[in-house]
Order: sequence, then structure tokens, then C-alpha cells
Amino acid sequence: MSYFHISNQAPSITDWIQTCVYILTAIGLILNFWYQRRNLQEQNRLRFIEEERDRRSIMPSFEFNQTFDAIKDEVHLEFVSSEKPGKFLMVTPLTDELYPYYLINTDFKINQKNILVIPNEVIIAQSNKTLISNPIYKIEYMDKDSRPYVQELYLTGLKMFLSEPIEYRYVKMIEDRKNKKMFWPFRSKKKL
Repeated sequence: MSYFHISNQAPSITDWIQTCVYILTAIGLILNFWYQRRNLQEQNRLRFIEEERDRRSIMPSFEFNQTFDAIKDEVHLEFVSSEKPGKFLMVTPLTDELYPYYLINTDFKINQKNILVIPNEVIIAQSNKTLISNPIYKIEYMDKDSRPYVQELYLTGLKMFLSEPIEYRYVKMIEDRKNKKMFWPFRSKKKL
């Protein structure tokens, strides 16, 4: 006894119409999904552009001035917020010799001077230690929407210069690439 019965008759016109409707519906769904995906990609691109424009409109940056006080034999580093105010400023050293010299300010305004004083012999010892320009301080701060930024202070000889501000999420991505601690979800686990 058979459960399936194959008819010897040709399919009727209604069967052909129903098949054509199914095929057209499938094509319509595929086109609809394709247009939705394309529109979503365009919306994401526009959202990214607007977020970047907003971030740049409120991003604070610092101007840097280095002065030498010959009487006290000290170097004065002045950090001045040049464009926008921010919430938190922290200037931390990246070398062991400079650890006692740091600066923390919880709220900075436009054109407000933040002065860090370092003895001249520490700067001379640090410049003699390396011949190439290395970062000696990391300047971390936030904009009014609490987005963190980082700038680095480089020492070349006895001259110092300040890098451009970078949003902290990009800095973390760069550090992760340097340390090769990126997460790969499809990597197989090592056996112990």
C-alpha cells in the first residue's frame, strides 16, 4: 500500500498560477530584504557621520607651553584648554622618574591654565636617557558628554610637544593590537 499517489494528469492552470505566485512572492521578499539592508547601511553611515560631527563639535583640546624658571631651576608645563570646556583632566607620567610630578583637575574651563612644575634635572636626565622622542606624559580628559580623550606629551632633546587628541576607544583598539590581546571568537581553544 502506497501513501503517495502520483497523478498521470498534467497540472492544471490553477497549479501553474499558484506556482508563479509563490515564485513572485519569494522574489519580492528577497528584493524587500535587500532594500532594507541597503537602507540600514545608509542610515548607519549617516548616524556615524552625525556622531563624529557631534564629537568634534564638543571635543576639548589643549595648547601646550613650556617655560623655564632659571631662578628655581624648574620647568613649567602649562596646559591651556583652547576650545571647549571639559570635566576631568589628569596628566600622568609614563616613566618612573616623573611619578612624583602629576596634575589632576576635576573641572577645566576655556583658557584656564593648568601648570605642572618639574625640576630641570629630572627633564635633563630623562632627555639624556633616550635619543628618540618618547612619550613622557599621558594627558587624559573628558568632554561634556563624558567621552574620554588622550593626548601624549613627547620629549625630544629638551623640547616637548603635544600630540593631537584621540578619542579613548581608538586608543584602546591600538593598544590591544600592540599587545595582541584581540578577541577572536572563531579561534579554537588550546588544550592544556
